Amino acid sequence: MNILINIDTKIFYFFNHTCHNALLDKVMPIVTELGGGMAIFIIAVFLLFSKDKQRRLTAILLMAGATFAHYIGSQGLKFLVARPRPFVTLPDVNLLMTEQSFSFPSTHATMAFLAAYLLSREFKKYNLIFYSLAVLVVISRVYIGVHYPLDVFAGSILGTLIGYLLYKISR
Repeated sequence: MNILINIDTKIFYFFNHTCHNALLDKVMPIVTELGGGMAIFIIAVFLLFSKDKQRRLTAILLMAGATFAHYIGSQGLKFLVARPRPFVTLPDVNLLMTEQSFSFPSTHATMAFLAAYLLSREFKKYNLIFYSLAVLVVISRVYIGVHYPLDVFAGSILGTLIGYLLYKISR
């Protein structure tokens, strides 16, 4: 277990220290919001007013998935695991934003990959864009100092799984 934590910490410092520069310090806090609940809600509302029945269903799945991911999946697991955030436990963290809850798993990563999965099912020709944005959100969470790499990895898996299950249930 110590080996995994050491690797997690080294990767954290790579993104949080080695990759730091003035431009990314401005861009990454904006990118991180793409994985927030408000971004998902705006996309869902936009799709909800579509004339296309399948897009309206995607909107409902996005809202249901985001609610499940936030309140049951991600927040429930955060309190169960109770992993402190890197800026609480590690020295010399470049902290660009703060968060109050526990660290594992990342809710932003969960939401970003949930949205990437569901949106790529609906808009297949844009799946590379959706997943690229989700990966950028994941990297941004480590870069800004609020998550370890394992947090965002677990959130990514959780979001994809929730998206997959909702998609299968809706069929």
